Amino acid sequence: MANFFSTKLYFQGLKKIRISGTAFALIIILLNAFLPIIGIIDSANYSSPYHVASVVEYNMVVPFCMLVIVLVPILAHDMFSFLNERNQSDFYHSIPQKRTCVYVSFTAAVLTWAFGTIIASTLVNTILWSLASSYSFSLSTIILGMLPFLVLSVQMAGVMILAMTVTGTKISNFLVAILFFLFFRAMSTFCVTALDEVSNVININYGAYKYFGLEFFLRFSLLLGIFDGEAGVFVDAKLQIYSLFVGILFLVIGGFAYKKRRSESASKSAPSKLLQHVYRFAVTLPFVFMVAFFMMIDGIEGYQII
Repeated sequence: MANFFSTKLYFQGLKKIRISGTAFALIIILLNAFLPIIGIIDSANYSSPYHVASVVEYNMVVPFCMLVIVLVPILAHDMFSFLNERNQSDFYHSIPQKRTCVYVSFTAAVLTWAFGTIIASTLVNTILWSLASSYSFSLSTIILGMLPFLVLSVQMAGVMILAMTVTGTKISNFLVAILFFLFFRAMSTFCVTALDEVSNVININYGAYKYFGLEFFLRFSLLLGIFDGEAGVFVDAKLQIYSLFVGILFLVIGGFAYKKRRSESASKSAPSKLLQHVYRFAVTLPFVFMVAFFMMIDGIEGYQII
C-alpha cells in the first residue's frame, strides 16, 4: 500500500492547497446558500396555512457547484505546480516514495477538497431549505442534485492534471487543459453530426452514437439543467457513469504520463518538439472541421467526407 498511497503525502497535499481550497469552499458554500436564504425570506413574508409548498428541484440544490469547472483545475494546478519549477520537480522526483504513490496521494488530496466542499455545501443548503416553510424537498432530490458535480470534479481534476504532466509552464498548463476539455468532444460531435447530415442510416440521438454528441457532454448538459431546469442530467445514470469513466480515464492517463515525465520538462511548454506539433495540430484541426462542416451543410458541390 505504501507504494501506491502515502498518508503523509496525502496530508501534506491537503496542507499544500489549503489556501486555495479554503477560498474554493467559501465561494461555493456562500453562493449556494444564496438561493435557500431567498426561500427563507420568501417563506417568512408569504407564510399562510393555505399556501401550497413549492418543490425544491434538482437544479436548486447546489447550482453554483458548476464553478468546479474553474475552481477544481486551480486546485489541481496548485497541487502539481512543482512540475513547472525545476528545483521542486527534482525534489519530488527524488523522494523515496514511488511516483505512483506521489501521484495518487496528491490527486486524492485535490479530490478530497473538491468533494468535501460540494458535500459541505449540500449539507448547508439542506439545513437552510428545511428552514424555508414554503418549500419542500426529498432526500433523493438532494443526493441526485449533488452527484453530477462530484463526477464533474473528477473530470476537471483529470483534465488539468493530465495537462500539467505533459507541459511545463503555467500558460501551457491551462491552454492544454482547455484543449483536452474541448478537443475530443468537439471532434466527435463534428464527425457524428456530419455523418448524420450525409447519411440516412444513422441517428445521433440513438444507440452508441449519442455518446459522441452534446447529449453526453456533462458540462453542457449540466449548464442546461441548471438554467433551463431540465432534470435529465441529474437522473441519467448512463450519462453520469460514462462521464465518471471519462474522468477516471483522464486521471489514469495522467498517472502514466507522470511516471514517464522527466524533471527536465519543468519550465518547458512541451517536453518535445513532437508534442509541440501535436498541440498546434490539435488547436487548428477543429477549426478545419468546423469550416468543412458548414460547407457541407450549405451544400457546396464537390465536398465529400472520406
